[in-house]
Amino acid sequence: MSIQRKISLNHTYLHIPVRKDAQGNYVKLIVGGECRHEFRIELDDQASDFYAFIDVSKYKGNELVVRVENPQGITEAALDRFMVSDENCNKDNELYQGLYSEKFRPQYHFTSRRGWLNDPNGLVYQNGLFHMFYQHNPFGIRHGGVNISWGHTVSEDLIHWREQSDALHPVSKQAHIASGGAVVDHDNTAGFGKEAMILSYTSLASANFTEPGASKFPTEGQFLAYSLDNGVTFQTYEGNPILPGVEEWRDPRIVWYEPQKKWVLTVYEEHYHEHCVAFYESTDLKQWKLLSILAGLYECPDFFELNVKNEPGHSKWVLYGAEGRYMIGDFDGKVFKAIEESDDYLDYGDIFYAAQTWSNTENAMEYALNIAWIRSENIGHASEVFPEMPFNQQMTITTKLDLVNTENGYRILRYPIEGIKTLRDQETIETTPLNPGTAWKQALGGSSDMEISFAIQNDTIIEFSIANSNLIYDSSTGHLDFGNGKKAYVTPSHLELRVLMDVVSVELFFNEGEASSTYHLLDNQTDLAISIREGSAEVTVKKWLMKSIW
Repeated sequence: MSIQRKISLNHTYLHIPVRKDAQGNYVKLIVGGECRHEFRIELDDQASDFYAFIDVSKYKGNELVVRVENPQGITEAALDRFMVSDENCNKDNELYQGLYSEKFRPQYHFTSRRGWLNDPNGLVYQNGLFHMFYQHNPFGIRHGGVNISWGHTVSEDLIHWREQSDALHPVSKQAHIASGGAVVDHDNTAGFGKEAMILSYTSLASANFTEPGASKFPTEGQFLAYSLDNGVTFQTYEGNPILPGVEEWRDPRIVWYEPQKKWVLTVYEEHYHEHCVAFYESTDLKQWKLLSILAGLYECPDFFELNVKNEPGHSKWVLYGAEGRYMIGDFDGKVFKAIEESDDYLDYGDIFYAAQTWSNTENAMEYALNIAWIRSENIGHASEVFPEMPFNQQMTITTKLDLVNTENGYRILRYPIEGIKTLRDQETIETTPLNPGTAWKQALGGSSDMEISFAIQNDTIIEFSIANSNLIYDSSTGHLDFGNGKKAYVTPSHLELRVLMDVVSVELFFNEGEASSTYHLLDNQTDLAISIREGSAEVTVKKWLMKSIW
């Protein structure tokens, strides 16, 4: 049994009413007798909680058949509620009233207009625009292993974002578009065209989510798609996959290796039940040869070269995985060798995940630009952070990564880009002396930016309490304990703290990026508290409210 509706398509967008927690149905969009898109969505004959949308402009002038096979809990009445128009999802469209002013919407962190997001993908700069693609379920507020597409947003300043139509989407329910990277092929090595923007990604089967007891991630392999119009439209490479699929193999990231005039691809693999990063080489982005395998990192590898900021003329390679633990070392075009074993992280919290850096930037060797997914599902049900919202999950702010050589070895400094300060408004300043038994507290809520400096007297131990976490700083040693098994070393007897608060998230940056940690706030987690266990300190707090980027 099936139900369907035929639509003479003369408009750009199809708007679909979503009823959260209704029975899910698979919807096929059929044009010219061919299924062009299949997705799972929660529908109802009468009620809806919000509208989702899809760009159907490429099918204008054709008949669109909307079909549901084996409908669950719905009739044709649910399909009759689909709408078409030339107006997209924006604040002026009555279908999307309240967009960007929802109760739990972050005001200066990127969130998708509708649906679930996770890993940032394909970060690339081209012709004045920073492109950020990302894992996106445009039709629901859960990941669910279905519908996962590449969302797409662009920015001139890495602060204000303009969301575009999804760049890549699965044709059928049997697969989704998993994570990957992007490059600009300046010299047309792949043959797609000079200056082509090329996306690399994993086509990941959905069966592992829908079959009870399944635990692996079967893939169709690593794929390419390319754009010749600055990322407006994309075509998939007809020769896909460029690397055939095996279980537990995903998240390709490609960089250009100038000394040998070749591309190097890093990808997560599992070998003998061990998490690994594999390195491959190619001259045309299509034919790849295995170079080496390195154990110890999990998912979403990022790999790039940086100059050492305080060692002119020297550079090192940086490699990290999804959880943000990084290695600094040397790369000879075949093997990456870490200088030392490290427990250093880009972020020492538990919800910073799948960070990626922008490729093709103007000062790529001097510093990297980085963003990550704030993974609230790590603290419980993801819906608890954004209850009753038509969107779910958010990104960090954009940060700058510098590589420095310290007395403790090579380290990455991660700190907010300077442009964030342009959002500041209404400054206040307060100074508070702290001794054992006293505390400074700041109610958390809304959107703000704080700079907190500590005038430390003698050897002092400072405790920070936030989001059910307790951080301890010992001024005599510079050790900073994050209370989750992770520890960092920052400058002794000197402490400055940057606090970026945005409705439901807090990002902490210590000493201009020597360490950082990220937190999500639930309704009962309302304060940042600073207290002294030993010694004393004078605390000066500068606070600014933040203007919305929307």
